[in-house]
Amino acid sequence: MTLAAAQDGFDAEAEGHALEVGSNQTVFALAGAGDHVLALLGAAPKLVIAADPRPEQAHLVELKLAGLKALAHGEYLELVGAKESRRRRGLYQRVRWLLSAEADAHWMANLAPLDRGLLSQGARERALAGFRRFVSLVVGAGRVDAFLALAEPEAQAESLRREWNGFLWRKFAGRVLAGALRRADPAACLRRLETVMTATPARDNPLLAWLLAGRYGKARPFHLREDAFDALKVIANRVIVVCDRPERALAAMPDRSVDAFAIGDAFGAIENLDAFMREVARTGAAGARLAVRADGPPEGAVRADGIDRTVAPGAFWVRAA
Repeated sequence: MTLAAAQDGFDAEAEGHALEVGSNQTVFALAGAGDHVLALLGAAPKLVIAADPRPEQAHLVELKLAGLKALAHGEYLELVGAKESRRRRGLYQRVRWLLSAEADAHWMANLAPLDRGLLSQGARERALAGFRRFVSLVVGAGRVDAFLALAEPEAQAESLRREWNGFLWRKFAGRVLAGALRRADPAACLRRLETVMTATPARDNPLLAWLLAGRYGKARPFHLREDAFDALKVIANRVIVVCDRPERALAAMPDRSVDAFAIGDAFGAIENLDAFMREVARTGAAGARLAVRADGPPEGAVRADGIDRTVAPGAFWVRAA
């Protein structure tokens, strides 16, 4: 079994590219806020098991999937917060029949977060709100908007150098971002962010708009695009959400039954890493891959039996016999 890693620390879609998910494969994912689960679903795998021990995260993914199944594209954008709306509670009433009783009870008791749109409700998204406030304070909302309208990476690099790269940005941006993403290396976080800021046209980069401003313009991630919506709707039932620790969720699966493990940026949050990696080794099919968005192996990761890990810049490479 060979396990490889996604090298982009921000992009939910990077895992799908790294894992090369096929249409006849089973994927195990840490659910998170669900964005990378929906990105993986775009590869039309046979099954996606999305596990998270935090009920609020599992309920969030359930609601996104319910909206995908029951709503039209524009309505779905309203529900998740990618489009302005004053009727999210009404849209919720139309999808709640698809939820588990636990998820429905959770959202009926938390209608205010629902009103704000689901895109801002994940734990990572709430943490990133602090980084965006920092950016607005240090750089200015007007400059952020002007930057996100640029279409030439060269102009973006010049703007970054002239308008962003002051003392406060150099001193604190990496720290604030690393804290939001639970990363150990602020300098690496800042380098990676600045690479994303200057690699492609900003106006066409939904990831960048979300990181810096918490909104999408005309460019949206794959799972929010109209051309992908109908295809995802048809196969949304292939995702099973499990509210449990990842090692326990894997323990219920047969030997050699998982083709890809999409761990996102939550590897360091797995409480029993040894047990999890043992289950990965047991359930991984021949040629299975594992993608982790992290700066390097978390403390104690090397304890898993039979695992040889090598750290590359911005990546976590994992190999098993």
